[in-house]
Amino acid sequence: VLHVDAHGDLNVPEDVTPEVLRARWAHDAGALDAVADAADLANFQQLAAWAGLVDRVIWVRPGWGEVEVRPMALCYDRSATRYHETLLPDADCPAGASRAELIVHEVPESMLDNEEAAEEIAAILRSAPYILDIDLDFFVSHAASPGPPPWLQSGLDCPAACRRWPESDCDLWRQVEFSIGRGFNGFLAHGCVASTVIAMERLPAEARELLEELHLPERLLAVDQLGGKAGVASRLEPEKLAQQAARLRGFLGRFRRAQPVLASIARSADAFTSILDVPLLEELVVDLLHRVWALGNETGPDLCARYAPGTSRLDQLPMRGAL
Repeated sequence: VLHVDAHGDLNVPEDVTPEVLRARWAHDAGALDAVADAADLANFQQLAAWAGLVDRVIWVRPGWGEVEVRPMALCYDRSATRYHETLLPDADCPAGASRAELIVHEVPESMLDNEEAAEEIAAILRSAPYILDIDLDFFVSHAASPGPPPWLQSGLDCPAACRRWPESDCDLWRQVEFSIGRGFNGFLAHGCVASTVIAMERLPAEARELLEELHLPERLLAVDQLGGKAGVASRLEPEKLAQQAARLRGFLGRFRRAQPVLASIARSADAFTSILDVPLLEELVVDLLHRVWALGNETGPDLCARYAPGTSRLDQLPMRGAL
């Protein structure tokens, strides 16, 4: 995996055993569901290693520093029923523990300008199939991040949210949707996302219509972030964005003929990236892919985009000023 992200997403798995992860999940719907249920945004890299999908992660992160290479043994201690990681070659996995291995390269983006370091990484990517995984928060400074979503701002006032907030089949969203326009009885009266729903209902009719195509949590994020610290004006830094895009384009161009088997884009719109900035950043990333691999051109492959369940196309999302 070529992982371009502000975060490594390398936490150890929980709530699943190696037997499930190593089952024939590719041919067993039950095992596949168990793997999917165990995965989250913080642990999917190690979980993929346990499932036999990934043996190396090249993590390109913002900032400066030297390239670090960490060969890791991933261990599952059956007596303690927990996972942990340890560095090779001196792995301290307990006797009888299940084990997988993963090599992690941590690459500060500044090193993409280093000829020797960049070429060494490029050579690895030319040698084997890989997934290109880009999280939009790579381009977002701390000052431009929106902070917690509205359903986590009220603490214990909110019922338990979904395991993954984009899930449409979620009791919290059904309750909020039912309460909209009905006087905020029940749990909304105690504060859970009530202020955001009230702000949404006070929008002009044309503004509400612009948001109507979004899933409910996306609508809540848009309204909340308009009124939060992000405000109407974006805090993205255009000059920095242009520099990051140019640096990535130059790096990816080193292995232009080694196309990824797929490219995934994570938005992180619930914490690290304002949903109001997502359309601009997605356009930047897609343009980057077009430039490197000539997607959609006569000489290049077509771009076949799929959206995860509960995730809307946001190209119709109005710019901040429009609301």
